[in-house]
Amino acid sequence: MTTGTIKLRTAIKDGVATVRALIRHPMDVGSLGREGQPQRDPHYIHTVRCEHNGAAVFTAHWGFGIAKDPYLSFEFGGARAGDHLSIRWEDNHGESDALDATL
Repeated sequence: MTTGTIKLRTAIKDGVATVRALIRHPMDVGSLGREGQPQRDPHYIHTVRCEHNGAAVFTAHWGFGIAKDPYLSFEFGGARAGDHLSIRWEDNHGESDALDATL
């Protein structure tokens, strides 16, 4: 499943869900000019949160050290086909995106 910036794939085996997500984002560290003044402000995702049927199963707090277009993968137990999954990110410029999916 895909939304504006999130591409999501899920699989369930023996009640364990595997979630793989690709997030399109520049994850820019910014830059300083010769005088040490900011030439370009940093732009990075600071929080990624995933919920299974409304309960948080994964939360990440990132900084500018994460690469452009980050990929993440994780597993959690207690999943069944038809369950609700949502993933959301927020960045330091106030931008965000979310994707709701069914397992």
